[in-house]
Amino acid sequence: MAVAIGNQHGAYRGDPDLDFDLLAELDKMVDVPLVLHSASGIPETDLKRAVSLGIRKINIFSEIINPRISEF
Repeated sequence: MAVAIGNQHGAYRGDPDLDFDLLAELDKMVDVPLVLHSASGIPETDLKRAVSLGIRKINIFSEIINPRISEF
């Protein structure tokens, strides 16, 4: 299940303000793997904390595609 905890599509201006308390509550409420979309640009420390609170899949497509775009 994809969660919205302060993550957003597109580039971030500064570090995102993720709601880790909400993430912990969601993890307690559901019995399914949690997904963090739009994780490109989220600091590694925040990603690790999100995993510790229930995130099981992290999508970072922008981080993968952006280097290719700059080649053209």
